[in-house]
Amino acid sequence: MKKQILAIAAMALMTSCGESLFDTYKDYAGDGEIRYVGKVTDLTATPGWEHINVSWTNSQDPIVDQIEVKWVDGEKRDSVFLPVGTTDYDIQNITSGSTLEISVMSVDKNLNESMAQTTYVRAFTPEHELVQAFTRIVAKNYFLKNHLLLTFVGWGEELDEAYLTYTQKSTGKEIRYELTPEIVGALHLDIPDVDSSKPVILYRNGYLQGCEDLIVNDPITLETDVAFDAEFKDELKRQFGYDQIVPQDWADNVETFDLDWNMSNLLDLFKLPKLKTLNLGKNRYVRADQRDDEEKGQSKLMDVELCNWVLKTMHELTGLKVNRYDKHYKELASADYIHDINHDGEPKLNMIDLSKATVHMMPADDEDLVAMGWSSHPEYLVDGDETTLWNPYMSDKSIEYTLDIDMKATHKVSGMRLVQSYYDEANATYRSLSPSKVKVYKSVNGSYYPLATFLEETILGSSTGEVNYIKFAEATDIQYVRIVVNTPSFFKNYQVSIAEIGLYK
Repeated sequence: MKKQILAIAAMALMTSCGESLFDTYKDYAGDGEIRYVGKVTDLTATPGWEHINVSWTNSQDPIVDQIEVKWVDGEKRDSVFLPVGTTDYDIQNITSGSTLEISVMSVDKNLNESMAQTTYVRAFTPEHELVQAFTRIVAKNYFLKNHLLLTFVGWGEELDEAYLTYTQKSTGKEIRYELTPEIVGALHLDIPDVDSSKPVILYRNGYLQGCEDLIVNDPITLETDVAFDAEFKDELKRQFGYDQIVPQDWADNVETFDLDWNMSNLLDLFKLPKLKTLNLGKNRYVRADQRDDEEKGQSKLMDVELCNWVLKTMHELTGLKVNRYDKHYKELASADYIHDINHDGEPKLNMIDLSKATVHMMPADDEDLVAMGWSSHPEYLVDGDETTLWNPYMSDKSIEYTLDIDMKATHKVSGMRLVQSYYDEANATYRSLSPSKVKVYKSVNGSYYPLATFLEETILGSSTGEVNYIKFAEATDIQYVRIVVNTPSFFKNYQVSIAEIGLYK
């Protein structure tokens, strides 16, 4: 330790005698001075459309001979050498959505590099989530009778321009159709004289925050075969058994169609080019005094303005006529092609005599309640009297009831007639006991119960006293019918009620 102190003191003495500390250290540095190239400063990187602009401030070090820019894009690496004094560089042709690692270094004549200045930035590319979130403008498109029918999601603030290109049917010319905020704001559009056999292409360009460049989105070719909406497909399955694929031959040729339940819109009617008659609410049989029951007595349309446009357009292009029964879908605007009709009684069907039928209920009535004389009276379901009700005891939890009807003989059954319980105004609170859905099964032997309908759950009209006709998928010889129903919510409890069940040949 004493030797080290003496050595340092000697060095200090030598320095004090006119020799610099640098000169002193140089003598002990082995291979001599380590000389670093002056580094760049103030590195920034600005993302643009498929490029990134990099800028920096150069060092004043006189030994700097050139500037090197390196970047890493995923597994791809690249670099470029630039003349001394260069203060920016544009990395172009970036197509990935990755974040780039960008480094800038000063380089001397011997290719010695300065310490790197590094930044990380992501260019705007088609893979960027903000670009992918760019408004598509067109929500739905349909081709009908050489017309292009469009609905829109709205004009986005990021848009600078949008337009369609299509081929005119009458002339064969390519047309550019400019879309504007006013046109798109109308939410739907009818463009005539469009050749649907030729591509219709949508172009959308605009700007995004943080990018000064124009975003040029990939063009979108509008589909000519647009799938049916989910709720419309459910209706087609309920009526015809069409599952995921709707036969094109049916869609191209159907002339009459029924809609009975709440619908969001009627756009899928555009896929039925020969449709002549649309029946609304034809298969709902509400009591005459319930035709103004807005809560449960009437089927409704959600987007009324859009539905009016669909029906008007269909009338103009296909000659569509609309029959509206019992004030269903009353939101529709008055028009000369909409005819209002009231049901004059129920359909005349060949009903099966159920006077000897029995009904087995699961779960059964609570034994304690039975001991006190209580009964839900499942037998009332088939007694032919719509004033008597099956009405299980109230529960604090939802219960799924299974009702097995034994007709005591084999019959060829085509469907079911289910009558909701009727409650007058004095007992209006009990109207919520009517179920809105039911499952129906059938059996030959009482042990195997396949589904009787196309849909597992069948929607029921649940206005007070409403009559429901449930058509089976096919008429078959059976002896047993099973109905599965859940108890609706009744205030803070659960209870259900049904007046009558019938079966028809």
